[in-house]
Amino acid sequence: MHRSVLFLYLFCPTVTWALAPALVHTAVGAIAGSTGAIAAYPIDYVKSQLQTEEGREKYEGGFDAALDIVRNGGPFALYRGLMVNVVGVAPEKTVKLGANAMVRGMLMAQLGYLPLAGEVFAGGFAGATQVIVTNPLEVVKLKIQTSQMGAKEVLSQLHGLADLYQGAGACVARDVVFSAVLFPLYAHTKVAFAAALVGICPPETVTFWANLLAGSIAAGPAAMISTPADVVKTRLQQARASPPPMKVGTPLTESSSSNNNLPSNNRGSPVPLRAASSSSQLSMAKNTVGVVEDEEKASMFQVMNDIATKEGPDVLFSGWAERVVRSVPQFGVTLAVFDLLNNYAINQGWLLEQIAN
Repeated sequence: MHRSVLFLYLFCPTVTWALAPALVHTAVGAIAGSTGAIAAYPIDYVKSQLQTEEGREKYEGGFDAALDIVRNGGPFALYRGLMVNVVGVAPEKTVKLGANAMVRGMLMAQLGYLPLAGEVFAGGFAGATQVIVTNPLEVVKLKIQTSQMGAKEVLSQLHGLADLYQGAGACVARDVVFSAVLFPLYAHTKVAFAAALVGICPPETVTFWANLLAGSIAAGPAAMISTPADVVKTRLQQARASPPPMKVGTPLTESSSSNNNLPSNNRGSPVPLRAASSSSQLSMAKNTVGVVEDEEKASMFQVMNDIATKEGPDVLFSGWAERVVRSVPQFGVTLAVFDLLNNYAINQGWLLEQIAN
C-alpha cells in the first residue's frame, strides 16, 4: 500500500472508512486488555507492595506479602484499585497496540519490508505514546495500592496535570524498554510457534495457541529488563505518610520519625497514607544526614542513584519475579486475543491487513 493511501486511511476524517481502524482498535484493545488485566491484577498488587521501601521491610517475598494481605483484608484485598485499571485499559491498549501496528504498517509501506530496527522503533514508539494515558492511571492505582484510600479520596488530593504526571519520566523509560523488547520478540516467536504446533493442535487453533505462547515468552524478558524503571516509578508515585508540619531543613529527631508518622511495619495495622502531591503540601522524608528533604521533587535519576547507593543495586530489581509472573499471562492473553480479534476484523473487511499487522 502506498504511504499516502495509508496516511489517509489512518488519519483523514473525510474518508468514511477512515474511522474503522480507530473504532476497531479501541474495541479490540478494550476486550484484550481487560481480559489480561483482570487475570493478572493480584500479582500486580503484590508487586507494588514489594517495590516500596515499607513493603521491603515488612515482607519477606511475594508469597509472604500475598498471604498477609489476604489474612488481613480477605481475598478481595488483592483487587484494590482494579476498577481504575480496567477503566484505563481501553485507551491504554488502544494507544499501545494501535501505535505499534500503525508504525509497523507505515514502515512496511515505506520500505517494502520491516527490519528488526524498525520493529524495535515501532515498539519503543508505542511505549512512549501510551504514557499519555498510562501515567495518570498508574498514579491513581499506585496511591490506592500503597494506602488505605479509595479512588475518590486519591483524586480529591490530586490537583492538575502536574500531579497526574508524577514520575512520567520513569514511566516513559519503563514502557519504551518494555515495548521495544516485547513486540519484536513476539512477532518472531509467534511465527516459530505456529510452525512448531502444526500437526499438534487442530489447524483452526494453531494461530491462537502460537500467539498465546509467544506473547507469554516475550513478556518475561521485557518485564525483567524494565524492572529498575518500574521500581523508580513506584517510589515516585506511591502514597506517603503525612508527618507533622516542620520547616524544610529542620533536623529530624527520633520522636519526629516515630512509627506514628510513618507507615507501620506491624502486620495487620497499616497506617493510613495520603496521596503524595507535588502541588499541594509535599511529604518530607529523612535523608542520610537526618535533614528533611522534599523527595517528590527528585528526578528519576536521583531516585535511582539514591536506591542504588543507600539500599543496594539489587533493590532496583525488587518485585522482578512478581512482575514477570504477572506479565507472562497478562500479555500472553492480551496479545493472543488482540491478534484473534484483529484477524476477525480483517476477515470482516473492517481493517486493511497492512495496518492490522
